[in-house]
Amino acid sequence: MKNVVPFKAPETFERLGINWAKEPATEHERSLREAFLDYESCYLPDGLVSVLLLSIVCQRRGSIATDLQAAAEFAEIMLAIKSRKHQDDVMQAIHLCLTERGSADPKDVSFSLREARLRVLPGGADRMLTHSHEPRPAQSTED
Repeated sequence: MKNVVPFKAPETFERLGINWAKEPATEHERSLREAFLDYESCYLPDGLVSVLLLSIVCQRRGSIATDLQAAAEFAEIMLAIKSRKHQDDVMQAIHLCLTERGSADPKDVSFSLREARLRVLPGGADRMLTHSHEPRPAQSTED
């Protein structure tokens, strides 16, 4: 069985005359594409994922325009950076959970981290283990 991404480019692109498999045919299409890719690439991870999925669909259909390819490569880099930080934070929290709580059961550790909502708070990864119902330590105002 072949794994296929169940995503297709929205009909909006076609309705506005955008064909991501080819280079822009008009100045209007180029402007629309540039504005879309700029917006999607500059903000939240959802936009980066949107660009990546759009590029995957185009590649699977046979071709992808250079502007979309460049935006997808940028999105991949940005998401990789964000993912790496997330993975580092998760591993630090797991390490702390194992060493401070002594639990070696992976399900126990996973539950503890989910219960703590795995928020990275100012002060480092050790603050991730603070449960929402537990009072947080007071922060010193002294320099």
